[in-house]
Amino acid sequence: MISKVMKFHFPEELTQVIEERAKVTNKSQDTLVVEALATAFGLPLSSLEPTASEIVSQQLQDIVEQATTLSHQLVEFCQETDLDSSTLRCLAFLVQAVESFKILGNSHAAEAKTSLLVRNQPQELRTTVKREDNQGAKILDQIISTFPGLIFVLDRMGRFTYINSFGTHVLGFERNHFVGKTFAQVNFPIESREQFLEQYQSVLTTGQFLKKEFNLATIQGNRNYEYVLNPIKGSDRHPNAVVCIARDITEYKQIAIALQESEKKYRNLFELANDLIMIIDANTLQLLDVNFNAARRLGYTRRELLQLTISDIETPMPATEYQVLQQKLKHIGHISYEHSLRCKEGTEIPVEVSTQIIEYEGQLVFQYFARDIEKYRKTEVALKQLNKELEIKLQEQTIQLQESEEHF
Repeated sequence: MISKVMKFHFPEELTQVIEERAKVTNKSQDTLVVEALATAFGLPLSSLEPTASEIVSQQLQDIVEQATTLSHQLVEFCQETDLDSSTLRCLAFLVQAVESFKILGNSHAAEAKTSLLVRNQPQELRTTVKREDNQGAKILDQIISTFPGLIFVLDRMGRFTYINSFGTHVLGFERNHFVGKTFAQVNFPIESREQFLEQYQSVLTTGQFLKKEFNLATIQGNRNYEYVLNPIKGSDRHPNAVVCIARDITEYKQIAIALQESEKKYRNLFELANDLIMIIDANTLQLLDVNFNAARRLGYTRRELLQLTISDIETPMPATEYQVLQQKLKHIGHISYEHSLRCKEGTEIPVEVSTQIIEYEGQLVFQYFARDIEKYRKTEVALKQLNKELEIKLQEQTIQLQESEEHF
């Protein structure tokens, strides 16, 4: 069937009658006009095919009715079920989507009722979601408040959108002193503010986190903080804010400084000692560290010595004696004995060895002290020789005295 498009201009009174009739019969105005003309010209109504607008109108009406039922079921489900805020928010979006169908047929009385229902239902959900969000925010803040450090969030404009209660406490201000303001506006008490803001901009641009340190003026005085800047990405996967998580490392740094000073003093004692001091791996017997006097006395550079084991510089020892010393060291933790060390050029020097087991850089080692007793040995030999000579002279004098007494 071929249809033609015809335009009619109706009087205002007739137009109003057609509109009212359309509302009552739930038909489109075009359908009513076509039916009236068909009746006037004696055409059967059954021969009229439904117009496209009538079909679309009926489909839209069906959709709105289904959407209304769905909206009502969603609201009832939310009211009767204990849901978290994230789920409630998703359901609220669904109801808001249902609300958009009210524009599809304002001429229908049923749709007017649907629009009213859908308009009221999202408000109930929004109220529920807001209440759940507030409760969730409070719980989250309570959890964050247990972290003994400073946490704050800066948006893309560099404004504070959040700061935890611990942070406000150590800085001596209320939360509203920060929220909505920039670093400059709150005069944030940080050293190198420009450098920090450059790092913040870098995290926003690259989406990569940064780990640094800063000095912060707090109610407890100047404190050292270690902080991490992490990007917060939006739905488009691009950073739209940065969170700073900082922890106080003042005491840690003080301990580290004290430890460095202690290590420096130990190193000075280690280097300036007259004894030959060596640190030996307890498993491989590799030399891990030696003092300057050990390298000098044995004729090696420090680097050369660190390529050797203690077996390379000690003279051979009987196996049974060595095993006895090792067992004693294992059970008591320290031993002392006399031995000799071989110099680079092959000569040997007598030493008195004192060894103990200690922990060094996370592993068990032998701390090896060797005292050069070559001078003592020479002195001992000289003393023995002198004693021998004195004994000989004493014997000679005794004989002379005996001979003198016999003469008289």
